[in-house]
Amino acid sequence: MKTQIVLCLLLFINTCLLAVDAPPEYKHEDRVLNPLEKETFNILKKKFPSELLDAKLKSLRALAESSEYLAFLDKTYPKLAPFKDLEDFDSKVTPPKDRYLQFCQDYLNIETAGEITDNEQFVIHHILTSSWASEASQRGKDKPPDLQSGKPYRLGPVLAFKPIGKEILKRRAAKSTAFTALLITAQSHLNEDTRWLKALFEKHGKSNACLQIALQDPMLFYRILYTFSSDTTFLKCLYDPVDVNAERRKRFDQRYGTSTQSEKENQ
Repeated sequence: MKTQIVLCLLLFINTCLLAVDAPPEYKHEDRVLNPLEKETFNILKKKFPSELLDAKLKSLRALAESSEYLAFLDKTYPKLAPFKDLEDFDSKVTPPKDRYLQFCQDYLNIETAGEITDNEQFVIHHILTSSWASEASQRGKDKPPDLQSGKPYRLGPVLAFKPIGKEILKRRAAKSTAFTALLITAQSHLNEDTRWLKALFEKHGKSNACLQIALQDPMLFYRILYTFSSDTTFLKCLYDPVDVNAERRKRFDQRYGTSTQSEKENQ
């Protein structure tokens, strides 16, 4: 009976995945640093002259905590400043609302970016980024971020069951596959982030590329520091990722394959 329930659940999930359209295209803009970014790049380069991508990402964490970097964030997002640290930044800042507009149009009955409320944007963004972190940590063969020492717990998908998430589902009459679509969108964003990161590493070298990422995409910079415990797991996610779906199927087969065969033989 237990095996049958699990198999039914997996069938339901696979059905939902097949019912979800491919996520809209998400691309990083390949651009040069703007004047503020360039000025801050030079300041931080002098303060952190050694290789930034070191063991346990210590130098990148020190950069994130530096007064110079926090001053840059304050100048870049003046309406939400000041920021006491990068975690505070993550709790306040969400991307432009048009980033998730296609998802909102398909699943939340929203037609324009202007209709997306701040609460809706917050829930969508944090579910997606938590799913991104979960997928990325598995690809890098790292511990889940919330099990790593000193890492804060993120609500992530739990937000769907909190009052703020329930209200969105109720008011927007979302389709049942909405949050499945968010998980797929998170994987798509991770794939594009990986492409961009590797392109920057190849063009600028790892140290300069990490500094450019911190300045051009602070939200992605935070996700990297939150997700990974070391340079090894971060680089594995980029260059030698674990096939997460294959690993899930393998674990399922190991757990239920034998019992399923025994049940067939006993019939």
